[in-house]
Amino acid sequence: VQATNAAGLSSFKVYQGVAIDASEPVIPAVVLETRYQPICSELNVTWEPSTDSHVPIKKYEWSVCSNNGPTDTDYTADCVQEYADVGLQLRGRSQSINLVGGVQYRVWLRVTNDAGLFTHRWLLDVVCDITSPTVGNVTDIYFGREVSVTHLFDFQGASWTPFDDKETNVVEYRWAVGSKKGQTNIINWQTAGLNLTQHYLGGDNNQSDTIWGQNNMDHKTYWEMFGSGGVYYYSTVKAINLVGHESVAYSTGVYLDPSPPVCGGVYFADLADSSLFPVAFQKSRARLDVVWKDFVDAETGIASYKWCVGYSKGVCDVTNQTQVAGDIEFD
Repeated sequence: VQATNAAGLSSFKVYQGVAIDASEPVIPAVVLETRYQPICSELNVTWEPSTDSHVPIKKYEWSVCSNNGPTDTDYTADCVQEYADVGLQLRGRSQSINLVGGVQYRVWLRVTNDAGLFTHRWLLDVVCDITSPTVGNVTDIYFGREVSVTHLFDFQGASWTPFDDKETNVVEYRWAVGSKKGQTNIINWQTAGLNLTQHYLGGDNNQSDTIWGQNNMDHKTYWEMFGSGGVYYYSTVKAINLVGHESVAYSTGVYLDPSPPVCGGVYFADLADSSLFPVAFQKSRARLDVVWKDFVDAETGIASYKWCVGYSKGVCDVTNQTQVAGDIEFD
């Protein structure tokens, strides 16, 4: 610029020049992904530096919006956080954002250069989940069959209905056995993946994740020693969702009854005689009446009886075995 006064004297000043930039900054391409996180009130994101071949980058701004996100004319559409200026930092952080659990949000980046030109890009999706899975029902099984009482200790197992998680899904189940609900003192946590059943077969004392292994016993020795008086054991199932939240459910338990009933008395009688006295002789060849008394089982009670008649003890060669209910003491 040259200035001249009335006397004809002049001076001039040359400005250093201005760059003409008609192109927006370039944001590096990203691999779009969905991030799942266990909190809904905080969000941290990072990004790579943007470039501009003509003028410097002036600032970065980031926003969090619904799936619709900003448009070329409306940069705050459906956003829970409008564009926030972070200068030239390559990260954004909010500790007061209010995301709704299970809703998918998109993080957007806007980059502006010194010429005032800008561009924006979708960086990633975010879903927060602050809830644990809804539990299913856990059932104790013995080789696939539901069981609540057993005298067999060579197999412990459980099956369960699916645990539900609408936000981030269940990614793993774990199963354990304890002497009380929720305990893992008999069999420690076993990974079941996404299977809805898991079991454990008895083994040797090298099974360090079991109580018998920790006591340097084999499976059979442990149960014969500590289960001899009758014990309960319970299955516990844990479901873990994608962000690490857990839910636990328990079975109703299995009672291990190691001892058979204690036998009472058995004799022939005449059921027509209400006294039910034992008889050693009878005249009928077409009828035999059998009475039994005082059979007991202190642990689980008598569920049923089977009886027969034979020419010698323990042999059923006169009548076949007949089963009757456990509350009947004659037939």
